[in-house]
Amino acid sequence: MRNLEEIGAPWAPETERKKKSRLVPVLVCTLSFAAVLGIILVTTNIGHGHTPAAAGTRSAQPGSGVAPDAASTVRDWYVKGGEGHLTTVARDVTSIQDDRSAGDMTSMQNDCGTLLTDVQAAQVYPSISEPQTESHWSKALGQLGQAAADCNDGTTDHDSGLVSKSASELKAGSTELALATSLVNSLSGN
Repeated sequence: MRNLEEIGAPWAPETERKKKSRLVPVLVCTLSFAAVLGIILVTTNIGHGHTPAAAGTRSAQPGSGVAPDAASTVRDWYVKGGEGHLTTVARDVTSIQDDRSAGDMTSMQNDCGTLLTDVQAAQVYPSISEPQTESHWSKALGQLGQAAADCNDGTTDHDSGLVSKSASELKAGSTELALATSLVNSLSGN
């Protein structure tokens, strides 16, 4: 098993004068992990005491600015399989971040392959009918798919540039995933 220092990872510089610069990537990784953990907690918690069936009977709140039809269709998307895709993709992202933090390139390569497969499955699942939510979801899947592909290639070829690029893409995709998840939860009554 190779670690990140062996392939010259940009977040593990060799020179003494660059040791202070290690704090920034570690902080970014930690914050990204916290954001993804929040997404997982939100997407796996249907709500205290709320079941999918009960959520399906609720309508949009008066004055919320959301048409009852939009709330209903998002709720249907969520209950009929969207929740599984949101949760699976968020878990995959967390696994990759954990691998990166541990310097475990072998597990990272495997988890990047899993993320790519799960993103592709989510991309063929029906889209979300509410435009703003779908926009964030689609961007998340596109960015996370690219991150997974670059991560897989980078870990396979021991290319620290691609691994670093995948980290930026993973962060951008995680941000979009958090926005999509928040909108889905708001519209679906979770």
